[in-house]
Amino acid sequence: MALKGILILMFLQRAFCFVAEMNPRNSVKRIGEELVLRCSASDCPSPLFLWTGLHDKPLYAKIEATASGSQAVLSPVRTEHENSYVCTVKCGADSTQVKATVKVYDFSSPVITGADHLMAGKATTLTCEVPRAYPAEYVTIEWLEEGKVLKEEESSTTDVAKVTSTFTFMLTPEHDGKRITCKAYNANAPEEEANKETDVVLQLQRLPRINGVLGNPGTSVLEGQSITLSCSVEGAAPIVTVWRKLGPDGQSAVVAQSQTLVMEKVKLSDSGEYECEASSDLGADLAKIQVTIQAPPTNTSIVVSPAAELTEGDSVTVSCTTQSSLATQIVLHRVTQSEERELVSSTGSFTIAPAQLEDSGFYECEAINEHGHEKARVNITVKAYPLQVELSPEQDTAVERGSSLVLTCLAKGCPSPVYTWKDPLDKPLYRQSETNGTQSHLFLRPVGVEDDKTFNCEVQCGKTLQTKSTRIRVYSFPGSPVIEGSGSFTEGQEVRLRCSLRDVFPASHVQIQWLEGDQVLKTEDADYSAGLRNLTSEFTHTARAEDNGKQIVCKAHLDMEGVPEYLKTKSALISLTMQSPPMNTLIVVSPAAELKEGDSVTVSCTTQSSLATQIVLRRVRQNEEREMVSSTGLFTIAPAQLEDSGLYECEAINEHGREKDRVQITVKAPPRNTTVMVYPSMEVLEGQNVTITCKTVSYPPPAIILRKLDNGTSLYSPNGTFELYNLTTNDTGLYEVNVTNDLGFETEIFIIRVDKYSSPKTPSLTEILIPVFGTTCFLTVAGVIIQYLRKARSKGSYQLASVNLTV
Repeated sequence: MALKGILILMFLQRAFCFVAEMNPRNSVKRIGEELVLRCSASDCPSPLFLWTGLHDKPLYAKIEATASGSQAVLSPVRTEHENSYVCTVKCGADSTQVKATVKVYDFSSPVITGADHLMAGKATTLTCEVPRAYPAEYVTIEWLEEGKVLKEEESSTTDVAKVTSTFTFMLTPEHDGKRITCKAYNANAPEEEANKETDVVLQLQRLPRINGVLGNPGTSVLEGQSITLSCSVEGAAPIVTVWRKLGPDGQSAVVAQSQTLVMEKVKLSDSGEYECEASSDLGADLAKIQVTIQAPPTNTSIVVSPAAELTEGDSVTVSCTTQSSLATQIVLHRVTQSEERELVSSTGSFTIAPAQLEDSGFYECEAINEHGHEKARVNITVKAYPLQVELSPEQDTAVERGSSLVLTCLAKGCPSPVYTWKDPLDKPLYRQSETNGTQSHLFLRPVGVEDDKTFNCEVQCGKTLQTKSTRIRVYSFPGSPVIEGSGSFTEGQEVRLRCSLRDVFPASHVQIQWLEGDQVLKTEDADYSAGLRNLTSEFTHTARAEDNGKQIVCKAHLDMEGVPEYLKTKSALISLTMQSPPMNTLIVVSPAAELKEGDSVTVSCTTQSSLATQIVLRRVRQNEEREMVSSTGLFTIAPAQLEDSGLYECEAINEHGREKDRVQITVKAPPRNTTVMVYPSMEVLEGQNVTITCKTVSYPPPAIILRKLDNGTSLYSPNGTFELYNLTTNDTGLYEVNVTNDLGFETEIFIIRVDKYSSPKTPSLTEILIPVFGTTCFLTVAGVIIQYLRKARSKGSYQLASVNLTV
């Protein structure tokens, strides 16, 4: 027990053999000051000191050894020095730690700006700025007026920076002399440094003010007297006073730069409004006074606008002006040889609109006030309208019945013409018309024969009246003649033809002729007749055999100026045909009688006959005739097949007989549907014979070649049959049959296997299974090869495919 106590005591003595201290433990320092942290150890003969910083930050300190321990020097203190510093002391195998906390701040007094040039009635903004503040987020700014809080604002910045707050308010006269305080508080600074404030006293400035303006001896004086204008001003100096005379359009001119304006021997032109302006750096004040100079009216004038010489219908304004500072009466008169008539006007001007010829004459203006009167005169001349009328179309115009025509009447030299459309009997026309400004349109739609006459456009412009005329000539020649009667005849028969024209106008201008080539057979002129007419002309002729095929023409000609040439002559034609059996029957194949399978071909049949003729198309093959359905004499084969080859016949039939024509059509095709048969089998024994038969569909007949692929040996057969005799094992391999004609080719590939011949013996189970298995594999592989090769073969091509295969 005693030994245990001794050991415990020894342990305690070793554990508390030395003590470490840090001074100071907690520090708050302003940026720029100096701070020394001292670490010491007692009861340790040779202590070791190690300085570290928390928060994963460097020390940013100078470490120095001292007689009593170690110290960290922070000089000058910066923001990065804000940290927890740990001093680790080692004494032999033992160690201990002490910690010191350092806080950093910076805080300067606030500065207020914006308190100069203050004026009542205007908004002002004061700015409070703390030039240095750290940490900025702990700074709060308050605005106070005489101790009353107006605004409080917390900083939103987080670095060492200036902190700014603004305060905007409307100034009133009561703010003059008020004290405004900006108080800043830093929660991170020591208590004695945490509050700083600055104040400012508001001093309002005053604008210049004009108390009044006076005229001496008054504001109304006689012409030639003197007048003095005075302006009473108060306000902060310096103040500049200016007198201006204002013009009627707002313009102004400086007449004096003092508070007093003296005008000697005033003239009538000195009348008007005067303005006094008092101004300083803060603003300006204005006052106005009206000065009246009394005198008889002067500079009286009469003005005619736009001109004193005008045209009937114009608008003109007669204005009277005068100069007078007094109430003046202005009287306008119209003076003629017989009378003087006053014009009613309250403004001194009178408008004549529209001007008439009788408005010509002298116009007089008289200005009257209490000191006298003055007159002015002007002569106004009103001329008649220079009316000019144009009508289009101007001259005789030919117009087709049923078409549309617009007559346009244009009046020049008249602002508001009045139009009237009339016929030759001076009666109004009841057709649609439209007037647009200086133009009038008469619409003839549709044009009728009743419009074949003269149209008059009458224009009234003031007292001027003019008429313009145009002649419209209507024609109707709507269609070609129609020949009635049959052109078919037998020899000696009388042929009677009738030519008709409908809705002709004017009929007296139309001539009808019967012609054979250039030879005139008959001419007939129509008689005069009013309105539309249907004209007819007859031609009779005894037919002869040589008349067959002759063409008889009925030509009608309209002889009238203005009608387009291509419309003046119209004709109809009829051919004389002698009745006979069909002739020149022809069967035609288009595009050709020799074609490829899949092409399109048209078979057509034509014939010459004057009678109704039946056309029959047939196909003739091996003594069998098959009629082809056709209502137009043509038949289309599409797409053409090999079986469409053969002889085609066309037969034309009428009541007098029939006629035939034939053509041979040949359809060609490349080889297709090729099949190959090997007899007795594709697998034989040595010494046996094999017959290979190839069948295909094609035209022309193909060349058929058998080729062994491994050595290129080839055989030709005209009928597709090949005989291979006394085969050996060397004949085993791949064979190709190539079927080719002019249009393409097709190939088939197959395998022949020749086995060695051996005497019969009883095979063991192994001998049975192995060959069977081998044969199966060979046939399977061969089947795959054949299937692949068949997929690779090319049909309908003009190039020979090449296949390399190793067995």
